[in-house]
Amino acid sequence: MALDLTKAALQLLLSKPILQRQQSENYYAIESAINAFVSEQVQDIEERRLKSQTSWLIPQLSQSLSESTTPRELPQDHTVIAVDGSHIDVDRHSSLQCYLINIGSSVITYGRNPKAVLQNKPSFYADRAALTVANPTGVGEIPIKGSLLGLTRSIMEIEALVDAVEACPEGLPLIALLDGSLILWGLEAFPEYVRSEFIENRFSAALTRLKNVSTHRPLVVASHISSPGSTEVINSLRISSTLCRWDDVNCNTNCGSLPKNNRNCESVSSLKDVDLFEKVLALHDRSSVFKSTSKVVSDHYGEHQICFFYVNIGSEIVRLEIPEWTNVEGINLAHSCIISQSIKGNGYPVALQEAHEQAVINGSDRANFDQLIYENLSSQSLPTITSQKSKSKRMRFI
Repeated sequence: MALDLTKAALQLLLSKPILQRQQSENYYAIESAINAFVSEQVQDIEERRLKSQTSWLIPQLSQSLSESTTPRELPQDHTVIAVDGSHIDVDRHSSLQCYLINIGSSVITYGRNPKAVLQNKPSFYADRAALTVANPTGVGEIPIKGSLLGLTRSIMEIEALVDAVEACPEGLPLIALLDGSLILWGLEAFPEYVRSEFIENRFSAALTRLKNVSTHRPLVVASHISSPGSTEVINSLRISSTLCRWDDVNCNTNCGSLPKNNRNCESVSSLKDVDLFEKVLALHDRSSVFKSTSKVVSDHYGEHQICFFYVNIGSEIVRLEIPEWTNVEGINLAHSCIISQSIKGNGYPVALQEAHEQAVINGSDRANFDQLIYENLSSQSLPTITSQKSKSKRMRFI
């Protein structure tokens, strides 16, 4: 049975007072955030952060909170490399356990000798070694599927980016773009040997190769996040003396027994970073650069700590993440490039759009892939058994 839109519309209509109240509360929250944003000093917040006892993720600050930077002029001749990926996950209803990862890339050169190279590379995995991450020091293994397969794809994307960067002839500045976060958040939920395999053995190795390239040619590596849901900068304001008001930031001791809506910092707790930067960043300007204090980064990334900043591209506020070793020239190059790319792509970087088009696996592709598996198993007289649940989705009695 389809969704009953009539019933849903009635409930939406009845929720109008709630939506109006939320809008009013959001207005006052932004006013409070802006007040703290322009009045607080970096040194004061940093001192409070280092002494704080809270579960929030709070970035390390090094510049004025309210500092903003206009974009520099982008070099006429430059190359933008972008990589994106898609995958078909392991299907437990299939008799063949396997997955497929498709990596798309675009290499677009601008200036006096423009050209574009668009391509994709599908990789199929079915052997046991590729389907699991084994514990090298003992018994145990983790299957590569679901969120871990997504992380596997993320690592293959940056490895493909490295290959594309190293293959580019020297002479032009390079801007290397990824889609999504450089922080492998989901790995915190997995055992240490999985984090070691994914970060030390592969992710950090790829970043090291990129850092080496950056020492002898203009190169910036940046990961683009559209509509980011991060609250790290807001969290910095929550511990400020303006909003927290406690001399020592200890959330459990100071506010643990207080009822909800009676805690000082909750005046801005509903906000995301983009809510603030939509109000304080002028068109095409960028924010200060912040350093992530994520545990997975601080514990495992070594020399490749992650920094980030926000850019007002006009249609939205985007977040760019960069390795800490990126110099000021690289930050300025990433800033001006993302503006140029977003204008060319009507709000989304055109190089990432092209990489996505190369990588995407649509519904028809997935159905054809399933059919290929079935035909391949049948041709070798291998079992093609599937679950009754899977059969029921393909065949309806009424």
